[in-house]
Amino acid sequence: MQRPARLRIRFGLRRPALAVAGLVVVASVAWPAPAQAAGPSQSALCDGYAVGSCSLSVTIDAGAAAPGQLLRVTGAGNPGTRLALQFYVVEFNSRGQVTGLVPSGEPAVGTTRALGGGRGTLDEVKLVPRAVPDVPSGWGFVGLADDSSLDLSTRIGQVVEFGGATLRLLGDGYADQKPVGVPLEMHAIGNVAGVGYWVEYLADDGTWTPLPGQGYGAAHRLLSSPGEISHLRYVVPPELVAGQAYRFRVNHHLNYGGAEDRPIASPAYAEWTVVPSERGVTGPRDEQLDPSKGPGVPDPEVPGGNDGGDADGDGGNGGNGGEGGSAGTPGPGPGAPTGPPAPSGPSAPSGPAAPEPSAPSSPPSSPPPAPSASAKATTGQGRQGTPSPQAPGAMAPGSSSPAPGGKAPAPASDPVWGEEARPLVAPRVAEAPDTTKWMLAGALVALLASPALWVWLRRRTASSGRDEAW
Repeated sequence: MQRPARLRIRFGLRRPALAVAGLVVVASVAWPAPAQAAGPSQSALCDGYAVGSCSLSVTIDAGAAAPGQLLRVTGAGNPGTRLALQFYVVEFNSRGQVTGLVPSGEPAVGTTRALGGGRGTLDEVKLVPRAVPDVPSGWGFVGLADDSSLDLSTRIGQVVEFGGATLRLLGDGYADQKPVGVPLEMHAIGNVAGVGYWVEYLADDGTWTPLPGQGYGAAHRLLSSPGEISHLRYVVPPELVAGQAYRFRVNHHLNYGGAEDRPIASPAYAEWTVVPSERGVTGPRDEQLDPSKGPGVPDPEVPGGNDGGDADGDGGNGGNGGEGGSAGTPGPGPGAPTGPPAPSGPSAPSGPAAPEPSAPSSPPSSPPPAPSASAKATTGQGRQGTPSPQAPGAMAPGSSSPAPGGKAPAPASDPVWGEEARPLVAPRVAEAPDTTKWMLAGALVALLASPALWVWLRRRTASSGRDEAW
């Protein structure tokens, strides 16, 4: 009477063991497919559409996109096509080439409606961009969420101006080494029209100090739209120690809740490095975004940051400062369906003329060099983030030693756009460490061996019972 029970228990134990083995096998082969460069939605919308051209159009009530501003998206293409739309913040290098598209806000879904005759229309879909920490503003892109291509010339969608809390610095015509006591004209994009901006530096006592004539109560309001180049001015104070690296940054009214004594919890700054110098070292400013150039590679990291100039003349990213009321270099009209036009050359700084630079490169008033396909990659932008003040002589983030002379140090390395740190992802089953694999194998062996062990124990118990009966 015991054998059938033993058989039932034996099979009941084997089934879970087989199920565990099957789970391991399935999990090791059930990998998600990698994302493709071009999503299927564009093909579904456009392939075979002969009535006209398939498209996406964006309407912005405020004239320029900004965090929290409503965008209205319409389109045309094959009827019955379901589309997921996404707003992206555009990252670009010092040559104006797209290097990244950072999603901003939640995607929105819509389906094209049939109008007859093979025509389809996408009724209004609403998108709301959100602020993206540590990503400078300037330009955004509205496109399909399942397309990862950086070549905007092959994607349907629209490039739009985007203003936010962090400026995109384009440079002041100098490398880190800048002349003291001379007005320097900086170029920047991504401002919010009408907001006040000013320049600060990290003083010897570890406090952020506005430059003379600037500050919360003397902020200069920028009136240009986010995609236009704002012309800003600042002066390196003569009392700063020559040859010592200092941290400079742009502050603005968006970092406060209506008063200077009410700073917000998560402020945003555009920061760069300044090394006071008698003559300075010139370098070209960064170029404006030009989607027609196609995708590019991010600028290399530069220790301590950079603000647009470079000693070897291969470019960099911009510093800034604040002179208000500047109308900026004219940019494309709001909602233009194509990318921005080629930027105009920077204008010469006003005020006293800068001393003769020590480098033989072109002066800051000359336009940046024309881009070429074989041009060397340019240096990266100054750190865009939310730095905290440091005491004199303290180690800067990413540095290995304190700044000499007890002066405020500059960051030793800056994040490169498109290569920012990403959140860690949990390992897949096939990527589990060896210890986990051995534990799973041991558990599987124990499950398979348990029926035989149970039968052996039963026989020993029965045999012992018979011996005692004798």
